[in-house]
Amino acid sequence: MRLIHRYSMIGISIRRKAGQFSTLVGRSVVTPRIGQSRKPVLASRGQLGVTFIGHSSFFLQIGGKNILIDPNFARWIFVLKRLRRPGLRMRDLPAIDAVLVTHAHFDHLHRPSLRTIASLTRRESGKRPIIVVPKHVQDLVGDLGFSRVV
Repeated sequence: MRLIHRYSMIGISIRRKAGQFSTLVGRSVVTPRIGQSRKPVLASRGQLGVTFIGHSSFFLQIGGKNILIDPNFARWIFVLKRLRRPGLRMRDLPAIDAVLVTHAHFDHLHRPSLRTIASLTRRESGKRPIIVVPKHVQDLVGDLGFSRVV
């Protein structure tokens, strides 16, 4: 008897969570995007530049190098609409020297953004950036056009 009651309570909890998620997705669809994407302000020699792109993405300028951290420029993250436009557009970025991906969640390791960054950098500078990823994540990024996976 107790076992049946426990499983029915789990079922109620799952249905409640599914309903909450469905409401979240529905609101996401109808909510207009806000914010503006701007051209990055490039740091001068000897300066440090940190630009917040959105969610967990940053553009870092240090020691004459351009680094992206967890770049995600997607309009949709899984089934949720991105409610704030990215602070920068990929096409406005200078050539990127390195990309750091902190972990392999879909909102941090966004393959289409990574592929575009590698392609735009190669087109702009003739070189491909390197990508730095956690251990055991190399196979997820090896085919995206980076010069080296660290």
